[in-house]
Amino acid sequence: MQTLPLRDLQQRGTKAVPDTHDPVILTGRQGPLYLLIPVDPANLADQEREIRRALARANLHAWQERAVEAGLDALTDAEIEAEIAATRKASKRGKRRSTRSA
Repeated sequence: MQTLPLRDLQQRGTKAVPDTHDPVILTGRQGPLYLLIPVDPANLADQEREIRRALARANLHAWQERAVEAGLDALTDAEIEAEIAATRKASKRGKRRSTRSA
């Protein structure tokens, strides 16, 4: 996959984009920023849906890895329910405070 400095795109516009049908990584000073993906106007809605699905899968996979690293994948159903109940209780307390102070 080719890379393209964001500055080149800003200065030269689409002339800076390689004339290929492959995705291009836009880079900045701190590294990769965006992914440019060529589109097929006839299938734009399908492409957008598939890209959203791929991003959602990647995000879910990252969350699952973090859960494993934190040991959260070993929680029992009872522990999960207790955590949910505690969060709901804390959330209700916060709502009461905000309505009283308003």
